[in-house]
Amino acid sequence: MKTKTPKPAPGDIWETSDGGLVLVAGMDGSHVTFCSVAIRRDGSVVAHPRGRKAERVLLPKFACGRYVGVAKARTVAS
Repeated sequence: MKTKTPKPAPGDIWETSDGGLVLVAGMDGSHVTFCSVAIRRDGSVVAHPRGRKAERVLLPKFACGRYVGVAKARTVAS
């Protein structure tokens, strides 16, 4: 049985085909905007140390298998 690929949502973490992690920053009807991130040992998410800019790709290209959802967005109370 084929599993359904979840739709990206702002705040979600996705893994790239080369093992990197990206944070979905936003999306509209046709594009997904995301940036590279790293996850610290304590679970906090930080901007990727290489300082890459946000990227914008077509939604079908993002969801076609190059990216895999690994964590849902969540809110952390302070």
